[in-house]
Amino acid sequence: MGMIGLNFVDEFTSKVLDYPVDPADEIKPWSLAKMIRDEDIPQRNTKYTTAFYDMAKEIDNAKRTFRYYTKTDQPEKAVGWKQEKAGLMSMSKQSNSLKSELSDINAEIKRVQRSKRYSAERKQELINRLQKRKNRMTKQWFELVRKNKKTG
Repeated sequence: MGMIGLNFVDEFTSKVLDYPVDPADEIKPWSLAKMIRDEDIPQRNTKYTTAFYDMAKEIDNAKRTFRYYTKTDQPEKAVGWKQEKAGLMSMSKQSNSLKSELSDINAEIKRVQRSKRYSAERKQELINRLQKRKNRMTKQWFELVRKNKKTG
């Protein structure tokens, strides 16, 4: 009896309060339906995305340590640190730019999820497109960094 009442209240409030439709359920990558379906669903977190955020954290920590040495009047340590971490610190601008772009994409994904204009299928299509873009960007960045390490 309690389940029926709770379900009724959920349905009623979602109609009255005009909640947005959730994106369509994804097909799990290990399911038979996924193997049959042609469309590939992008992963939410790839090894490239994880590697990017780890590297961005390393870059931020290197810059923060350098600023600390500078502010606390330790010029020898600051110079030594800057020389040691020159490669990381040189990527700061690109890293911040990509973080900003990824943040914009994440905000767009959330906007699509909250939207009342789109059907569940359309929401999932838009979210997949944004996720693929995010994955492509982090993979390109990762490959560029790897290439620079090999040549530099």
